[in-house]
Amino acid sequence: FKRYFDVTNEWIRLKNEGRTLAEYFDKNGWQHIAVYGMGELGNRLMEELKDSNVVVEYAIDKHPDKVYSEVEVRGIGEELPLVDVIVVTPFYAYDEVEEMLMDAVDYPIVSIENVVFDI
Repeated sequence: FKRYFDVTNEWIRLKNEGRTLAEYFDKNGWQHIAVYGMGELGNRLMEELKDSNVVVEYAIDKHPDKVYSEVEVRGIGEELPLVDVIVVTPFYAYDEVEEMLMDAVDYPIVSIENVVFDI
């Protein structure tokens, strides 16, 4: 829970400074992303990016049939169309998720933790 607190605290600090997570994607030249994990952090990320130049093309979740989203939600075993990067929001399970996704895609996979702290 400490890491979860640290990430959300830093995110709020950035917001209070008038900064957004879109800066991270812009800095890396990533305009089209997918979000893995449609829990609270995944939903907050999508909300923040909604009015930016970063487009969330689709989401990925273990239980896509139980998720409501404004974008298409794909399951883990489904085809994952090309995007610039996949952002893993359940960062506490990043290593497992990255390993699983690396079998399906050959483009970058980053943790929301890295996004927040690398701005």
